[in-house]
Amino acid sequence: MNNQLFLTASPPRFLGVVLYIIFTLHAGAQEPVKHLYLANDTHTDFMWNGDEDEWYKYNMDMAEFYLKLGESTVNNPPEARSKWNYDVAWTLYMIEKRAPEAFFKRILEQIKNGQASVPFNFTLAVYGASTLESVLRSFYYGGYLERKYGLNLDLAVAQENATIPLGLASLWAGSGARYSWKGVCNCATKINTVGVRDHEIYWYTGLDGSRILMKWYSNFGWNAELGGYSEMLEPTLAVMQMDTLCGSKRYPFYIAGAFGKGWDNIHNYSYDLVWGLGRRTLPGTKVCLSNQIDFFRHFESIYGNQLPEVTLAYGNEWDLNLASLSEVSGKLKRSMEKLRAAEAMAAIVSVDKNDPFEELEEKRQDFLYGISVYNLHGWTADGPIDRHRFAGYMRHQQQKVTEYVDTLFDLAIEKMGEKIQSDGLDNVAFVFNALNWERSGMVDIPVTKDVNGACDLASSEILESLVINHGNEKYLRVWINKVPSTGYKLLQLTKKEIPISDDSFTFADNHLDTPYYSVQLSKSGAISSLYDKINQKEWAKSWLNDLGRGNHDIGEDIIITDRGEKFITLL
Repeated sequence: MNNQLFLTASPPRFLGVVLYIIFTLHAGAQEPVKHLYLANDTHTDFMWNGDEDEWYKYNMDMAEFYLKLGESTVNNPPEARSKWNYDVAWTLYMIEKRAPEAFFKRILEQIKNGQASVPFNFTLAVYGASTLESVLRSFYYGGYLERKYGLNLDLAVAQENATIPLGLASLWAGSGARYSWKGVCNCATKINTVGVRDHEIYWYTGLDGSRILMKWYSNFGWNAELGGYSEMLEPTLAVMQMDTLCGSKRYPFYIAGAFGKGWDNIHNYSYDLVWGLGRRTLPGTKVCLSNQIDFFRHFESIYGNQLPEVTLAYGNEWDLNLASLSEVSGKLKRSMEKLRAAEAMAAIVSVDKNDPFEELEEKRQDFLYGISVYNLHGWTADGPIDRHRFAGYMRHQQQKVTEYVDTLFDLAIEKMGEKIQSDGLDNVAFVFNALNWERSGMVDIPVTKDVNGACDLASSEILESLVINHGNEKYLRVWINKVPSTGYKLLQLTKKEIPISDDSFTFADNHLDTPYYSVQLSKSGAISSLYDKINQKEWAKSWLNDLGRGNHDIGEDIIITDRGEKFITLL
């Protein structure tokens, strides 16, 4: 009986009802509408395919074109209004500096009403080989725009190169940015940029927990498709690719964005984005013209709490090109280290005065420009701009940075000296600690007078000190304790009698004898014996510092150039 029931041609009544309900629900279910955002921009590659004047000219032309297009579509629905994305803050800097004020105000108005955007980054930069201080200074103009004109800059980007450092997330977020997108160039790289990425969109998170919402789509080899740095060079293709991407296994979201249209062209005039919007809208989609920020805000509001936090360094590659001008890049980094002390002293002497460094304002502006463009990603120097011309441009930027820092440092020292009260004592020097913690250590104080000792004026402590010579320059090396954070100690330089025993440090017949070591040198200067008197141990089995000379019996006479109570210097 049971078998006959299951083999019957007509299903039981209750089963038919269940199947009817299932099929009815499935047929009636609808997938969410796919929101597809198209963000139009150029790719400001100045000093790669055009110099400053050329890029200013074309960016001005494009700004005027999109201002008019934006103003003519301002009454359209928000998604159908023309929008233009300035991909670097450098463009606004140049327009504010050179263009009529009324023109610049029109741009600001479109940024405020959502028909334009500008990021924090001054140029399209490579950040991995730059100092933290240099990166932060390059955001200065973006912060200036926010403060002076009431803008709210949420974007920061690093485009085209295939890598990005981990710490940049914290620097961007700490400066006020919230969103970023990455598009790579499958060029001039040894990194495999082709294939499916672990995450198409994620929270790019620094070690301090600061984070940026990052859109970095997988790329499959072509720079003018999703994942490239010109994702919407062909808008129709971009819409089709986003339509396929949405709801897929690797992108289970229904909001997508394709950004970047400039590619390596020095201009981009797109008439048809507004008028062709309807023709590109597929069934089940809504296509929106984007200022990039609208995409991120929409996506974050729906999916923000579903995304992973990724704390990962993607390494350096194009960043290392800065070493192709190693000494120039080195000078710039040393200037940035020196800047900390210069600015700390300048801040102290400025507390109770009107700006005592006002005379340096022009140099300061040159400095900010120089540090902001030095790390631009044109360091590949494989474009129309000749690499020698590029190198000359970067040398000029480094010189502007160094000149300002050196001038500020010297002036700050002078004004600190004027500010400090030494109660009429002679030969007083200040030792300044620019760091934000108390510090002890050795300092070298340049001296011209016949001094060889130092006294801490606050404690009356006689400090350990030593006179050393560097060529024609003379320094007093002093060990000083507990210099306060961002503060100083006063030392009085003194002359004291130091008995020098001829038996303490002796040198004759290429044999050096000290209270601690006995050293035998060859005529060439190589060490054949280093005997430790305290531990009674010979440290040399053969030559300790073979200088490459074939015959160690050949060389000029070794002479004593300087000797004191606790040292001897040989040449």
